[in-house]
Amino acid sequence: MNLLVIEDDRKLNRMLCEILEKEGYTVKACTDGEEGAYYLQQNAYDLALVDWMLPGESGPDILRESRRKGDHDAGGDADGADRRGKQGDLPGCRRRRLSG
Repeated sequence: MNLLVIEDDRKLNRMLCEILEKEGYTVKACTDGEEGAYYLQQNAYDLALVDWMLPGESGPDILRESRRKGDHDAGGDADGADRRGKQGDLPGCRRRRLSG
């Protein structure tokens, strides 16, 4: 499974990538919005973890552009909001607290 992590906090980005790689995922890390948007458009990912506030381009803008282009089915955010902005758990998603 190929994952894209777009997070400008380098320490958090590294921690997320290490945890995901230990779980067997293939991870591409980006540290700003422009780089993340580029990789999201150029490659196929099974999941993108996108920070909300990023330098260059915001997380919501990246996902909005991806949806507009039809690149991916960007269904919700980390808070469990679906694409209508309604709060709640997304079908098929599990919440898991990360230690560290």
